[in-house]
Amino acid sequence: MNILLIIDMQQTYFSKDWYDFTLIAKINHRIDEILAAGGLVIYVKNVAKHNGEPYISDFVEGLKVVGDNIFLKHAADAFTTPELDAFLKAQGVTSIEVVGIDGNVCVYKTALGAGKAGYEVRYNMDCIGTKGKEIKEKTLLGLQEAGIQI
Repeated sequence: MNILLIIDMQQTYFSKDWYDFTLIAKINHRIDEILAAGGLVIYVKNVAKHNGEPYISDFVEGLKVVGDNIFLKHAADAFTTPELDAFLKAQGVTSIEVVGIDGNVCVYKTALGAGKAGYEVRYNMDCIGTKGKEIKEKTLLGLQEAGIQI
């Protein structure tokens, strides 16, 4: 089964002009492709702090939200959320494609976490945004060393 794992595509981050808005259309297109192939789309939202209280931003405007497979994370690596890994294992998932933001932080850490959890991982650079506009060489080397498909 094809799994598209969408990381942190939340309004809070896009409102800061850190990311190119064409990323939303690219991810939406990838969602359509995964669904057409009979795959599953899973979303992960970051739980941030706002005035010392947990805060969960809405999805960025325009992002297709299909289904209710939404998980919350409190750390960069979404695999620190045990419910996510348990859900994937219950679905019989062996391979994951990660997309979203930020390519040098949360998407990167989640890709590494997925690899450590035993999944085959694809880091789809066409559907990953980065605050600095580029995937850092250090990030790419870390992914390659971990056996993540780029």
